[in-house]
Amino acid sequence: MIAQPIAVLVHGILDDGAIFAPLQRRLIAAGVDAKAISMKPPGGWQGIEPLARQLAAFVEMLNAPKVDLVGFSMGGIVCRYFLQRLDGLECVRQLVTISSPHAGTLTGHLVPFGAAHQMRTGSKFLAELNSDMHVLEPLKPLSIWSRYDLTVTPANTAVLPVGLCTEIPVLLHRWMPRDARVGKAVVDHLWS
Repeated sequence: MIAQPIAVLVHGILDDGAIFAPLQRRLIAAGVDAKAISMKPPGGWQGIEPLARQLAAFVEMLNAPKVDLVGFSMGGIVCRYFLQRLDGLECVRQLVTISSPHAGTLTGHLVPFGAAHQMRTGSKFLAELNSDMHVLEPLKPLSIWSRYDLTVTPANTAVLPVGLCTEIPVLLHRWMPRDARVGKAVVDHLWS
């Protein structure tokens, strides 16, 4: 029997944990102890690294043997930095990313600093993070993406080359964590 999963929901740029309200309710109804973090500053102006340190402190505060991570947009990259650079692998059971620019996004070129700069197509930051992504394989990562996403462009850069991927045709980037089909995919994966 699987113990009750504890899921930490990690938001994207210019958001906070409130973006996960529908997903959080769905997870709780399915028996998952879902907790949303609100990182500061939410714009990621200082980069991914300080946000990942906040995530590490949040996970440590939970004092759970293992947690699942669900990251939306930039949140998925924050999760990966925590896992791959801050020794988070030891305390995480599974990883789900929703519309996270694993291979970069052209929209990252619109802001020349901070997390947006790090998530642009061709960034040194993502190249280094992707150089050892194979360490994520034991976490059974799931990438959820939409071909209609105009924020993560091209949209298929939201597919992590390890683990599983599911395409869900949501029309707007910001709707992804609120979509019932996305919620079902997350619940199903965390209980698998």
